Amino acid sequence: MAPNREDITIIGGGIVGLSVALGLLRAGDRVVVLDGADADLRASQGNFGLVWLQGKGADHPAYARWTRDAVAAWPEFAGLLRDCGGVDVALAQAGGYEFFTDETELRAFAADLERQRCALGNRFAFDVLTGDELRRVVPG
Repeated sequence: MAPNREDITIIGGGIVGLSVALGLLRAGDRVVVLDGADADLRASQGNFGLVWLQGKGADHPAYARWTRDAVAAWPEFAGLLRDCGGVDVALAQAGGYEFFTDETELRAFAADLERQRCALGNRFAFDVLTGDELRRVVPG
């Protein structure tokens, strides 16, 4: 192979593109990443690499399982980032809250979560809290 040539070019330097690049580099490939400007709209700004699980794949069990696997892989990946690059992404996977002011939207989301739970079995759990229950859990 000619010097200064890359084996693989990745378009997009978001969390997915850079993660793929890191994996390829660790496998011995030469990689170049092409990315846009910092102000460009990016998927990583809205999704942050599948750290969030709630509601994903409710109607698509295979996507729900893939997303759950990605969420489960994050601690090891965060450790790799820390060990290889000195970057602590401050990963915390203690769960989250989704807030609703409309009862119909709440019921629809809870139904999505139930379908997701059916697809994932014991790999996914959720609770629906009333406002008073939430105030007891998160005072103030």
